[in-house]
Parts: sequence; C-alpha cells; structure tokens
Amino acid sequence: MKQLLFMLLCLPALLFCQQEGDNSIPVLDLNEYYNSETREQFIDQMRDALSEYGFFAMINTGIDQEVVDRAYEASKEFFALPFETKMKYDITPTGMQRGYAYYGIETAQTTQAADFKEFFFLGRDLTDEEHTDRRIPKNQWPEETSLKADLKSYFSVLEGYMETLQECFCCVLDLPLDYFHTMTKEGDCMMRSIHYPAPKLNVCGEGSVWAAEHTDTDLYAILPKATCDGLEVKKRDGTWVRVQVPDDSFIINGGDYLENLSNGLLQSSVHRVVSLPGEEAKERFSIVYFIHPRPSDDMSPLPHIIEQTGGVQKFPNATRQELLFERLVNVRVATEWMIDEVAESGVVDRMIDVGRDNEYVLRQLEMRGLASEKVLDRLAELDQ
Repeated sequence: MKQLLFMLLCLPALLFCQQEGDNSIPVLDLNEYYNSETREQFIDQMRDALSEYGFFAMINTGIDQEVVDRAYEASKEFFALPFETKMKYDITPTGMQRGYAYYGIETAQTTQAADFKEFFFLGRDLTDEEHTDRRIPKNQWPEETSLKADLKSYFSVLEGYMETLQECFCCVLDLPLDYFHTMTKEGDCMMRSIHYPAPKLNVCGEGSVWAAEHTDTDLYAILPKATCDGLEVKKRDGTWVRVQVPDDSFIINGGDYLENLSNGLLQSSVHRVVSLPGEEAKERFSIVYFIHPRPSDDMSPLPHIIEQTGGVQKFPNATRQELLFERLVNVRVATEWMIDEVAESGVVDRMIDVGRDNEYVLRQLEMRGLASEKVLDRLAELDQ
C-alpha cells in the first residue's frame, strides 16, 4: 500500500524533458590554492563557477577515498534492510531532523510531487543542553549495520576539509579568512545518505526525475561523486548541465545562505537528479554534507557586496534560522512551532520588501491567523 501511494505521489515528477547542453561544471584543483603563484587565478575560477553555475568540482582534496567507499557500502547495506527494520528509525517523530525517511516524504519547493528517494539523516553530536535549546533531537543509529561508524568517520574527515574550503569562500567575498569558520564550527551541519531506486517508469525513453528541481537551504554542500550520474544543474541562461566529474573529486554547491549573503553574486543554483534513460537506468546512491551556520548567525547581504552588485539590496535581512524555517514551511515539513516562529520573526515581511516572498508561505500564515498587515496586503495583490 505504501509503495502504491508513493507511485501516485511521484507520478507527475516522473515526466522528464530532454536535457539541454552537453558540458559539465568547472573542475578546480585545490593544489592551486596552496600555490601562491596560482592562488589568485584559483579564486577567480571559483568566483566565476559559483556565479555562473553555483557548482564546481574539486580535485586533490586530500580526502581518503577508502573512507568514502566505506560510507557508501554502509549506506547500501542499510537501505537493503527490510522496510519494517528501517522504519524503526523513522524520521517523522524527530521533526524531520534525524533518522530514516521513506519514499514520498519530501517534495521540492517547485512542485507538489514527492521525490523518488529514501534517505537517512544525521547531524553533529551536540551536548544535551544544545539539543534542548535548539530543539534538535539526537541521532538515531541503526544497530543492524555499520552505518554509525562509517558515516561518522566520513563526517569527521569532511569537518577538516571544510575549513580550507571556507577560506576559499572568504577570499571570493573579500572577507577575513575565519569569517565562516566562526559560524560553522558550532553550526547545525547535517549529512544525508540518499538512495534513489532504479526507476520502473521511463517516460519517452528519457529516464525519470528522482529529485525535482530545487535549491539547497544551507551555506554550501559537499558531496563525493555518486555511484552513477544523474545530478543536473541549471545555469543562469536556463540550460541544464549534467554533472560529470573525476572519480576522486568532490562536488561543491553554494546554498541559499551564501546567495543571500552575497546579494545574488554567488548563486544558489537550481539543480535536480534525473535517472539515465533506457538500459542505463539503475539505482543511485549519494551522500551530501550540508554546512549550516549557527541558528542566530546573520545571513543578511554584506554591505560591500551590495555595492559590488549595483547598490540595491535584492535579498532580505535574516538569520540562518529565519531563512531555514521559512523554507521548511514552503516544502510542507515545518512543525507548528516553526510556523509560529516564522510569523513572530517578521522574516516574511522582509522578504516581501525585496520581492522574495512565497505565496504558499503567505497563505499558511493567513490560514492560521498569523499574517501581518503586510502579508495580508500582499495576498490582496496576488488575488487581484
């Protein structure tokens, strides 16, 4: 019954139009950052990649591929468990923050059709006080596999790599080299191990949409090459690019917070995951590490970047938590207390001021009697 319901939810997302373009995202070499003679060129290349694609791949990261391989093997072992076993770690009682998510539980902000995937979500181990203050549940670790040891090992490796990567972001935005480190060292960084099953529907011979087009609500994300192709990125000109990168590279994509901070200079690129067509269609595994600042960190556009981007503020003044909760309302997974906080914070009013408001969020506030006067005025405009 659950599988039938999932197929009905996902059917609209299984319709896929032919991919445009045949190039891929830029590939950068981290050794060029460490070399004083090539560092400036490297930073320019990163700035261009984040501006045009919102994505790039990095080689020579120093990350042990065996750690990555073990994380993938442990993930495959977990997802192969019976449904009843995986549901022992159901994510829904944790407010969609820690544990296992079955097919059809998540939708992108651009569609009402559920994504064709299952995933396991984990985060940093916090103190009891931090878990309570941030309303973040503790990790759920399955006893049946080595998932805990192998994902925590991989998590730890990425924690070291992200420090260098964040220095690069600071160079791109003309910020002190520790600017992002002070935010993310205590941030709510999270990892998601994802299984995209082999599609049973191949409409028009072009494959199926595993995850609908969306942006990531984070500062940036790090992911190794998946077990098969499928990730696609939309460039600023609207064309889609299939991501094809070296086996030992890591893909980096800028998120909504980075776009907000940079007033749109660096884009949070729209991307999707689409299966290969015909006989090439097979299951896919991916592990994504989402880097988040602390909840109260200011993600408002930086004044010197506003000047660089025409002198007009295009994104709202907001904290990380305000932006996150507004998105969670938008994608239909916010709890009631999160919706209350969105209303109380006034972030939606600030989004209206810069033309970044979302109609679904506005109507959710109105339906619950939480809409401000500005929200009601905006809805009146939309209804005309």
